[in-house]
Amino acid sequence: MTRPITIMVLALSCTSILGEDAKEFFDSLYDKRIKQVKATVDRADDIALAKEILSAAQSLDRPDVLALMCHSVVDLAQRHSDGLAVATDAMRLLADKVEARRVEARKKLVELLGRQSLSGDAKARQQAGEEMIAVLLQQGDDAAKADNSTEAIAAYRQALSAAMRQKSTSVDEVKARLDAAAHRARIIRRIEQLREKLLADANDSASAEEIIRLYVVDLDNPAEAVKFVDRAKDSKLSILVPLAGKPVASIGENDSLSLGVWYSDLAASVAASSKEPMWRRASAYLTRYLELQPTDQLDRTRAQLLLKPITEALAAIDAERAKAALRNGPAYLISKDGSYTVSSDQGYPPKPALLTGGTGLHDGQFAFCTKLHMPGGAIMIDLGSTKLISRIWIENRRNQNRARAQGMILSLSTTAEQKPTPVWTAEKGDPEWTIELPKSVRARFITIKQAEGNTESLHLAQVKVFGWDE
Repeated sequence: MTRPITIMVLALSCTSILGEDAKEFFDSLYDKRIKQVKATVDRADDIALAKEILSAAQSLDRPDVLALMCHSVVDLAQRHSDGLAVATDAMRLLADKVEARRVEARKKLVELLGRQSLSGDAKARQQAGEEMIAVLLQQGDDAAKADNSTEAIAAYRQALSAAMRQKSTSVDEVKARLDAAAHRARIIRRIEQLREKLLADANDSASAEEIIRLYVVDLDNPAEAVKFVDRAKDSKLSILVPLAGKPVASIGENDSLSLGVWYSDLAASVAASSKEPMWRRASAYLTRYLELQPTDQLDRTRAQLLLKPITEALAAIDAERAKAALRNGPAYLISKDGSYTVSSDQGYPPKPALLTGGTGLHDGQFAFCTKLHMPGGAIMIDLGSTKLISRIWIENRRNQNRARAQGMILSLSTTAEQKPTPVWTAEKGDPEWTIELPKSVRARFITIKQAEGNTESLHLAQVKVFGWDE
């Protein structure tokens, strides 16, 4: 008999039963049943018990018991392909709720998602692969924040391999993070070499100044650079680096302007990968100066002129980052504000309902109808601008004459003049179709056309396009 989840929760709230031995408590609830289901050849009972334990675990706040439950779920469910989703949910829960077990949970999650990305239908494989990439990126980010370049690079490389295998839209983003981590690792190695030189010669000002620059520019860490300013000959570094190591709010008017000008000059001379942090620091200091100096004078004008292009550059970076974040989130409807044209008209003028929700159709059946007995019946949908398309849903004419759409071809293009690229063909006249593109496609125009030689009218009720703004 299945033990009710409510009994499990009540038992966990009783510290006299739980005591200090989480394993003993867990075994008292599940050990016998786990052994029973493992002794059978029926995988369904393994997965059913795994689901029950996972459901109970979701209501817990006791980390040691929750960890045992999640691992038992994985042990029961991962042996069967149809249990992988349950095992994956358990590792997501463990990573989310038990910080001390987060690293190991994510590693196991990557393994499980990797297995899911190799089995099942195309949509499930793609979703598992994309989530695996996201988890690996998080692993890499966490390692990078902890200054563990080796772990970060390993995670990013694994993510890049998965992204390229999946033909994911995240390839460029993963490459950028891998390049940044590799660059950081090279900088740290170079600093270590220079520190060795300083140990051998405390008066080696050239090495000290290079260390300062590497910390300030490449690692954006002036507080660490301060440790070496007493060995630098450049008086500017001796003055500005200690100031840059302090909170912006503590910097006075003149020093804010000096730092803003200095970081602005640095941004103009550094590699592209280091420009953003220099711009952000310049922006912070120049903004601070303008807040402290309201008087209209030449220095204020100078600060405003320096700040304007920096603000524009940072706005462009932030906008692109927001778009990337949107692209990495769930696809959304991108066609409701679009328009469409029809190759011919059988006396039923095209209605906007095709793209706006399917209400107000001709006779409640279709949004348009091309001429009968004329080959090449087609529509062209214009999304208004280039988008990143992941999925298209088409509703056939309602109730009757659906077979006329058999062989219908869907093609994509970025311009109206470009020859569209076919991406899908209707095998039969179904009531509706969902076209999942194996890889998101950049396009503005969507052409839906009858098959070659088909002289039947083309008439559809709705088209919905899902994806992201370009």
